[in-house]
Amino acid sequence: MLHRSDRRKLPIGFIPNGSGNDTCIQLGATDLGRALDFIVKGDLVKYDIGKILIDHESEHDLTAEQLNFNLRYTIINSVFGVSAKIVHTAIGFKSCCCNAYQLAALVEFCRLKPDFYNIYVDDVLVYEN
Repeated sequence: MLHRSDRRKLPIGFIPNGSGNDTCIQLGATDLGRALDFIVKGDLVKYDIGKILIDHESEHDLTAEQLNFNLRYTIINSVFGVSAKIVHTAIGFKSCCCNAYQLAALVEFCRLKPDFYNIYVDDVLVYEN
């Protein structure tokens, strides 16, 4: 949707249907009925998103296929380290009888070991280890 060549902005309706539903909860659509109420009323909320370009300096020189692969958007957050490991581990627990994210957090905190990262902004090291 965000890669539309005509740059047209269209409203999007959110319906909670997962085990986390963070975005819906943030918007107040805590259950199916409330979500449908918002959609039927046509309530609009402007919402900022994060845009992440992977392995390139500028999106302007990329083909449409490269944009679809290298340009990502995030509506909640973008994480690395233990938070990303929890989300990845939770995938295997989605069919479980409990909250997949809580179970995955327990598993990952039991496996916890330090991860070291260097963070660069515009080729300048801003954080080491």
